[in-house]
Amino acid sequence: MFSVKRLLHGGIVLFLTTWLVLLYNVDPVQHESYPKCMVKKTTGLDCPGCGSSRSARHLVYFEFAESFQQNPLAFITLPLLWTYSFLIMIGVAADDFLKRVLPDKVYLRFSLLVLIVVIVFTILRNLL
Repeated sequence: MFSVKRLLHGGIVLFLTTWLVLLYNVDPVQHESYPKCMVKKTTGLDCPGCGSSRSARHLVYFEFAESFQQNPLAFITLPLLWTYSFLIMIGVAADDFLKRVLPDKVYLRFSLLVLIVVIVFTILRNLL
């Protein structure tokens, strides 16, 4: 059955898979066509996503320590985002199941926790 949510997550899976195939073949450090971080360029500070391409490249080569070193947040979230989106795309993680597992109050708290983790991560990576 067609649903906008499944279509959206299918797009995320397609985008991430294409990006990972590209990263497997082209090193973002050695290729000039990869976009540079505008936050880093203008402020000199690392944003939460700085190093994500390098981290993902190490992931596709199963170099886990190097991937974690480039961006610990990307090391954890990229595989989770791809898997979650893939499951929704194929209909395994149905909305009813997720609503039973994550009621609205828990979902809102979880979203707030994710936001706090990203903010703390960003602050710590720029201080250390």
